[in-house]
Amino acid sequence: MKGMWSSFTTLIILIATVFASLVVVFYAYSMLGAQNQSVIVTQASPGIIKDGQLCVSLQTNSQIKIVKLQVEGYCEVENVILKPGLNNVALTLPSGFSPLKCEAYSFTLVLCNGESVYVNAKYYC
Repeated sequence: MKGMWSSFTTLIILIATVFASLVVVFYAYSMLGAQNQSVIVTQASPGIIKDGQLCVSLQTNSQIKIVKLQVEGYCEVENVILKPGLNNVALTLPSGFSPLKCEAYSFTLVLCNGESVYVNAKYYC
């Protein structure tokens, strides 16, 4: 009788171990999937260059940080966090960049994940 209870206990422990292992594996795969979710950032309104800043509305599906602003070979380090939804942002223009009134420019916003977003803006007339 004692041998049967020992076998039964071993079987229960084996089943519990397999179940726990499956839970850990599924959790790990779900975390990997969450990290690989692509972040989408798009320009939601025409950008305006005014008072040394690029003012633009950006739409995003996830929280992400803008780390750099580039235009015509000039670069400015930024630290702007976008939250999911619509974001109205004002980014400092790079030093040395002198936009001409009423001219349109194309900016590159570099995100913390290495992706780039292209934004168009016109200098306020």
